[in-house]
This record gives sequence, C-alpha cells and structure tokens, in this order.
Amino acid sequence: MTRGRHLDDFFCTPLVNFGTYLQSGRVTLENVIEKMSIRTVVFHHCHHYPAASVVRAVFMSTTMATTVKSYSSEDPLLKYTVDHSLRLTDVQKRLNEVTFKHSRYQMLGAPEVLQLNANLIQAIGGKKVLDVGVFTGASSLSAALALPPDGEVHALDITEEYPSIGKPFWAEAGVADKIHLHIAPAGQTLQRLIDEGHAGSFDFAFIDADKPGYDDYYEKCLVLLRRGGIISFDNTVQAGRVIDPDDQKPATVAIRKLNEKLRDDQRINLSFLKIADGLTLCFIK
Repeated sequence: MTRGRHLDDFFCTPLVNFGTYLQSGRVTLENVIEKMSIRTVVFHHCHHYPAASVVRAVFMSTTMATTVKSYSSEDPLLKYTVDHSLRLTDVQKRLNEVTFKHSRYQMLGAPEVLQLNANLIQAIGGKKVLDVGVFTGASSLSAALALPPDGEVHALDITEEYPSIGKPFWAEAGVADKIHLHIAPAGQTLQRLIDEGHAGSFDFAFIDADKPGYDDYYEKCLVLLRRGGIISFDNTVQAGRVIDPDDQKPATVAIRKLNEKLRDDQRINLSFLKIADGLTLCFIK
C-alpha cells in the first residue's frame, strides 16, 4: 500500500488510531500538512471523525492564521516593512511599551494599522474622528496627532480603566484637549451624538471594539459621517477563523456576517486588506 493511500485512510480515521498512524512511519505530520493544501475538502467530508477535527485544528493554526500584528510577529519581511515605514513619535513608542506590559496587550491596535488610519485622516482633510474602542488610547493618540489644532477625536469606551493608562501620554503629546472621552456602551454614545445633531459631521471612524456590536456601530457611523468619509474596521479576519465553518463563536459569526454585508453594500466603496488581523476600509459614497 502506498504512502498516499495511507494518507487517504488517515484523513478518515477515528482519533483512537491517530497516534498509531503517526508512530508507524507510514504517515508523518509533515505529510499531513503537505497534503492539506489539496485535501481541504476531506475536512468537510469526514468532519464527524475526531481525527479529521484534529487535523483541521492543525490546518487552521499552521495555514490560515497568517495575518498577525507586527508586534507579535517574527516574520522578517513584515519586520522589514515596518522598519521602513513606521514613524512613531517617542510618546507613541512609550505608550506602546507600557501597553505591552498589560495582560491584555494584544487588544492594542497594530501600529501599521493606526498609521494607515492617520494617513487617511490627513489625506481627506479630516477634522472630526470617532474612535470606537479605546483600550489604552494608542488609536486615539494616533488620530489626534494627525488632526489640525482644531480637530476632535471622540473616543468611545465602556470603562475608564484602560483609557486612564493613555491619558498622561495624550497630555504629554499635547493633544489631550483634542480627545473627548465618552464612557458608556458605544451604541448608546453613537446614538446620543446622532440625537444631538452631529449627523454628517464626522470625517473618519475607527471601529475596534466588541465584534457583535460592529454592525450596529457601522449603521450609526454611516449616519454620523459625511460623504467621502471613511469607516475603518479592525480584526476583520479574526486570525483566519472567518474561513473556518466550524468556528461559530459569537465574534467570528458577527465578523463573518459583517464581511458578507459590506461586500454587497452599495452605500460604500470597499477595500478589504490582509494587514495585521484584517482591516476593512469603507469609503462612504
């Protein structure tokens, strides 16, 4: 029997025989990973078998999660791109360093994403920005630095615990007066801004908050932003989980539905970038 035939058997083998196949030498993990690229269909055909679930997990972790924030990557090419593009101020660097010490540091937006947002804000002459999901304030700081002296960043978060880390850095950078922090559920704050007459007055929105809320924030931002404004969504590939049909976590499902909605939404022009954990840019018509 050929190794290829053993590999075919392996993909539809109960978990009890998983170790036996690998230990026998007839099939190696390298064989499995090598053949995954042409055997993906097997995962759907044999998904009820435990072994297939194991291999699917290996496949997801080794093949699909190829988008990563620069500060979490050892990819030399990614390092090259950020080394030849990032222009962080000293204050921004120090805020990032403080954030890296936090247990939830991976909530920090990728510097390459925040810089792209800042460049877009300046390119469209933005003066008024929504930052939905503040964490330690790096995104608000980046936006505020990109704005003219009379610019405004309306920073939305559900707790002051994390933004309080960034406040001293906002002040040190001389932009604290530009940043207006709103502590409440983001949907409520966005609706309040609409009710207060701010519709059509914002230029840019960055949404990096709870994923099940993305669609609601999107619809409200469409009201608050002007024509020609840009809505930027972070984490729109969810480390590759959006293309795993077995992943039905609320965040993954919400992002998957949003991506499908944005694809067909004629109110916007669209760019979906495989940068960091996925960045989707919506250009309002």
